[in-house]
Amino acid sequence: MYSLDDVKRRLSGQMIALIALAWSPQALSDAEQLEFDNTFLMGSSARNMDLTRYAKENATLPGTYEVNIFVNEKPVSVQQIEFIELDKKKSAVPCVTQTLLTQWHINQPERNADAGVLRKNASPMEDCLDLPALIPLSVVRYSENDQQLNIGVPQA
Repeated sequence: MYSLDDVKRRLSGQMIALIALAWSPQALSDAEQLEFDNTFLMGSSARNMDLTRYAKENATLPGTYEVNIFVNEKPVSVQQIEFIELDKKKSAVPCVTQTLLTQWHINQPERNADAGVLRKNASPMEDCLDLPALIPLSVVRYSENDQQLNIGVPQA
């Protein structure tokens, strides 16, 4: 049989675990923002740094990364994907091209001029596409921690 003190200790441990879970980064909603205090950074230029890009979790810097590609939760390949900056205050987004969609066996979306194009390139097949704007109900999510690009399309 448990004493009252044993029950209190077990409950307090469970409460601590619940509070820790509630404050974990995974528990943050997409709309919730983090706030950084740059006074804790070292160096003379640290106070002038713009940290707004990191106000939302999983901020990705522009560049080319080797990522695991998943289409509708199924692994497809491991590829070098370029991430482009659309807004300096936000995370970079993957440059999904028609060439990549073909490689991933995703049906080509219909394109009307520049609608749904994030960045024009030399060839229309290499334009960076806004997949959710071109394919209804599609999603593009990148997890920097897992280096995993998840493409969800209803017709793939």
